[in-house]
Amino acid sequence: MSENNLKMVLRRIILGVLIIMAPISDRASASELPPLPTDFSQIEIFLATRDIGAPVYSKYGHTIVRIVDHQNGSDIGYNWGTFDFTTPDFLPQFLKGILIYRMSFGPWSDEVEYTIEDRQSMWLEKVNLTTKQKENVVRHIYTLALPENMSYRYYFFYDNCSTRVRDLFDGALGGKIKIDTIGLMTGKSYRDRVIQHNASAPIFAMGQDVILNREPDTEMSEWDDMFIPLYLRDYLLRTPAVDDDGKQIPGQMLLSDTQQLANFAKQEIPAINGYAIFWILAGLPSLAAAFFIRYTSHTKLGIRLAGFSNIVLGAIWGLFGIFMALSWAFGSHTVLPHNANLWLMWPTDILYFVFGLAIFFRGQWLSPSGRFWKLLVLLTRAHLVCIVIFVTIFLGKLFHQDVSRVVLWFAPLTIIVFWPCIYAWKWMSPQESPIA
Repeated sequence: MSENNLKMVLRRIILGVLIIMAPISDRASASELPPLPTDFSQIEIFLATRDIGAPVYSKYGHTIVRIVDHQNGSDIGYNWGTFDFTTPDFLPQFLKGILIYRMSFGPWSDEVEYTIEDRQSMWLEKVNLTTKQKENVVRHIYTLALPENMSYRYYFFYDNCSTRVRDLFDGALGGKIKIDTIGLMTGKSYRDRVIQHNASAPIFAMGQDVILNREPDTEMSEWDDMFIPLYLRDYLLRTPAVDDDGKQIPGQMLLSDTQQLANFAKQEIPAINGYAIFWILAGLPSLAAAFFIRYTSHTKLGIRLAGFSNIVLGAIWGLFGIFMALSWAFGSHTVLPHNANLWLMWPTDILYFVFGLAIFFRGQWLSPSGRFWKLLVLLTRAHLVCIVIFVTIFLGKLFHQDVSRVVLWFAPLTIIVFWPCIYAWKWMSPQESPIA
């Protein structure tokens, strides 16, 4: 493989993992920063909000600040959702869980074009600010646009393209947005929003549910909930405009003059979730394998089905286990370490993948006297013990992490796929004994 091809493959792998961790945009700045305005009364500021899109990187939407300067004729969109693969030490920093995002800006017309290309709905609202408040916003943006300030450490729940805009307007209003929302609880957790916004991509919804630890199960205030662009927009639509003394301006809201610049159909939510998909891919073949081996003469078909179910579950469980273990040992993401799902998904589960390949292509069991078989028997028994402990802790409500879906869907699936395949050879006739 050439160096260029290797870089391309590596880039796609990183992008795939990054998509799981956070919504992204790799479009960089497209223009130079216009001169700082001299007459802030000639400034108009708008909030642009993109809806959920079809690509997995757009499942949370996006937030953009549009600033129109009628004095110098500039019309620029500013956002905080871009990253750059060419950044020095990008790969080692990424592997440690350090996501460096950056502010970018460009002609407003480009933002509308990108939105239509991605088939995302978009709303634009005027932000009703006093001249002094506009100056505060613009000067803050220009400070953030300095080369030394453009990059920042990205935390999906706490510091992203939406929270940066929230904080920008909150600062201009003297902290009023935070004061009015920090004490109002939503009854929702960060995990709830993750599952909700990925519902149209069920595999990604399931994957994020599995890899997140207990931290995202914290109940959010309305202030916290604004990490999602759509909720930032919803809350600001209900926020009154205030004067420079922080007093509410009668009859005026912070956002007004709504325009829908793009309108696309919302993504359909599949009838089955990501958990059910793995039951179809691994659980049903395993049950069918047990039937064919035990009650029919189609033993080879049963063995191949058993192999297929182990290939699927062994690969996925092993990769989940490796990812969660490495994130715990070496990562710096606060939402990944100490994941309770490691009780169920182990790095060593990749051995079931190897086992599955062997019996799938041979159409015969491995010898029960072989070392590899004995290792799998030991691993399977240990798995069963840990599953019992895992379920017991869950039923005792001792986990602070929400593992309910993993327990209800994946604990029985693990038993159904891994356990019978180790002992199903005992059901066969002497003429169909395992190979050496």
